[in-house]
Parts: sequence; C-alpha cells; structure tokens
Amino acid sequence: MVEAAHRYARIAADRARRVYAHGEAEEFFKIARETSASDAERIDLEERLGDVYDTVGMYGKGVACYTRAHDLGPGDAAASLRLRRKSVALERKAALSPAPTLLQQVRSLLAEAADHPRERCELLLEFTNLPNASGTTEAAEEAVRIAGELGDSLLLADALQRVAVVHIFGGGRPTEAFAYLQRAQELVTLVGDPLRSAVYYAIAGIAHAKRGEYLDARREFTGMLEISERLGDPRKIGVACNNLGAVLLRLGEFEEARQLLERARVLHQRRDRSALVQSSFNLAELHRLTGDLSTAIEHYAHLLERAREFEYWSSEAVAQAGLGLSHLEAGRLEEARECAWRAVAVVADREEWFEDRNIVETLLARLEALDGQADVAAQRLVRVAEALHAADVYLWAMVQIERARLVRETDPEGASTILFTVLEGTSRMQSPLLHTQIAVLRETLPQLPAPEQVT
Repeated sequence: MVEAAHRYARIAADRARRVYAHGEAEEFFKIARETSASDAERIDLEERLGDVYDTVGMYGKGVACYTRAHDLGPGDAAASLRLRRKSVALERKAALSPAPTLLQQVRSLLAEAADHPRERCELLLEFTNLPNASGTTEAAEEAVRIAGELGDSLLLADALQRVAVVHIFGGGRPTEAFAYLQRAQELVTLVGDPLRSAVYYAIAGIAHAKRGEYLDARREFTGMLEISERLGDPRKIGVACNNLGAVLLRLGEFEEARQLLERARVLHQRRDRSALVQSSFNLAELHRLTGDLSTAIEHYAHLLERAREFEYWSSEAVAQAGLGLSHLEAGRLEEARECAWRAVAVVADREEWFEDRNIVETLLARLEALDGQADVAAQRLVRVAEALHAADVYLWAMVQIERARLVRETDPEGASTILFTVLEGTSRMQSPLLHTQIAVLRETLPQLPAPEQVT
C-alpha cells in the first residue's frame, strides 16, 4: 500500500512538473518523500523538491532540501558537488550570503570539480552570475567549450546565453551578443524549452535596449513576461517587469514604467532579493529624472541598504552617487559632496568600468565644475563617453549632453558640435526622455554646424 502510494506520488509529481503545475508537484513530491523506503530515494526526492522551490522562488526552502539531501550522503562526488552548487545558486538569488562569500564558495567548488566536467561547466555559469566577479568572459567561454564536448544541447544553450550576457555587461559589446543568442535559441527551439526561451527574450531585449532599439526591446521583454506568467515563474516575471519598466522609462511612459518597476520590486522582495538592487535603482532613476527628488532619495537609500547587506560594492557606489545627484538637484550642495566622497571611498582605486558607473562620474563632474574645474570635469566626461559609446547608446548620449551643458558658456560652438554628434548617433532612437533634453539644450546653443564642419 505504502509502496503504491509512493510510486503514484512520484509519477504525479513528475507529470505536474512537465506541465508547470508547481504547487501540485510540490505536494506530490512531499508525499513521495514521506513514503520513500531508502536514503537513496529520499536524496533524489529532496533534490527534486528543491528544484521545484527554485522554480517558484522559494529559495530558503530549496536550500533546506538540498542541504538535507547532502547530509543524507549522496553516493558520489559529482552528486555532492551538484547539491552544493545548487545551494550556492539559491543563496545568491535569495541574497542569503554576501557576494564575497558566494564567490569564495564557487571557487572552492570549482577546485573540486576538475574531474567532473558537467559540474565544472555549471559552476562556471554560476560564477558568471556573481556580481563584481572578474574573468567572467573566460569562464563563460570555457563553459561553452565543455558543454560542446559533452554534447548536451541545453547546457550548451545555457552557456551561449551566458556568453551573450557577459558581452553585454562585462565587455560593453551588445551587438556581439546576438550571434550567441541565435545559436542558443536554435538549440532551445529544437528541444522545445519555454523557460529557456524566456531567458532568450530577456537577453535579446537587453541587447536591443543597449543599442537604443527600444521598440525591439519592448517586444522581447513583453514576450518574456507573457511566457513567464503562463509558466508561473516569479523570478522571470520579476526580471521581465524590471527590464520592461526600464525601457518604458526611456520611452517616456512614466506611469506604466512605475507600475512595472513596483511590481518587480515586490517580487524581488518576496522571492528574489538579490535583484532588489536592480528594481530599486530603476525606481530611483525614474523619480529623479521626473523631478520627484524626495522619492528618488528614498529609493536610493533603499538601494544603499541592500547593496551593503549583499556586499555589492559597485551598487553601493552607485547608490551614494544617486543620492548625491538628487541632493545636488535639490540645492543641497554639502550633502551632495558628502555622498560623492563616500562613493569615491567605495570605488577606491578600482579602474574597471562597472554597470552604472556613469552615475558616479556624472556627480563628480558636476561638483568639479562647481569648484571651477570645468576643464577637468569635461575631460572626465570625455572618458565616460568613450567607455559607453559601444556599451549603451542612451547613456553615451546623456553623458555627451552633460558635457555640452558644461562647456556651452565658454565654448558654445563646441557644445553645438557635441550636440550634433548626439543627434547623429541617436537619429533612429525613440526616446522622448532623451529628445526632450536635446531640445531644451538646443534652444540655448548657436545654430548647429553642417555635417562637413564636424570633426
């Protein structure tokens, strides 16, 4: 009787997972676990139940399942590595451990995985997910090589998608991401995996957004949201809402952007705390750019709290700079200087470019200009624009507009030339937020030069 209940519960759980009925899968796996006759069965069921909790964003429960499975003593080194690697991944998603601790754990597991290529591949992919990790491009490319040698199509698709991500964020080369995404999507389409298709939509949307192709980005993120809602995956719903909200901000659809970003923030708070730094930043930027400085400060302060909790040093620096810009725009110069000092203290001597570093550099440039160092500020913005030119055309344009504002009093012709360059570089971009700033600045400048005058 017990044996039959166990067998039918396992069958029902597996069927429920195949149709993305996660709640039913959880209940049937629990029944099967309670009626299992051996440790080997319990280990397997704890891992399967942990996988369900991973999908639905109940990461603490997932870690507990993987830990119990590991404590029961999996029979081989590869199984032990797999369970510990899955636990680390959920600790990252739920922000249960600070980033440096997770990085150390992944490196330790990688050292153990030298003779286990599948686990090494999975660990390399996990490594590329860790904030502020160095060497992510090499790790993703090694994962592609290993997955290809193993002949695992889905693992290869995962690795190709991660290469695309590191090209976008680590290398500032969004255009190069599309070739890897196309290969990955071809593999996913052959297998028919909608969850991986949702990831494709997300990465493709980010690549389009970095190139200023916002209608294409909107289409991709909307597709991801539709798939994720249909499959009941809260983590991917949060990703889609956050990214779609950021795109709508640049398209000037502020209320819809706010609603999506608030939805993302709630999901992140409940199910995916490590992503709170993203939704908090986007909400802060939305309110700062639309003039609601007090609310922007609240969100930047929240971002600062989470960045310190998770030990994400780059997000901490950006939060301090965002607070500084908000204080400066509100006329509180001394508070802005204090925030700038704190941001610089966090960045210290780190020279590498990190996501949203332009916020830090813009604050420093504005303060330098106020201190009578306009030339120093202008040169700072030149360097920032160079770093952003291939990485994000919108941010590049905003930095160039900042530079034109800075020099327009002493060199109006030079400012006009800068603005002309922005107009050329963003001619096909649909961003009312950007075009409004261009129009306002253009009214204060001499007639724009003809193309042949621009060098």
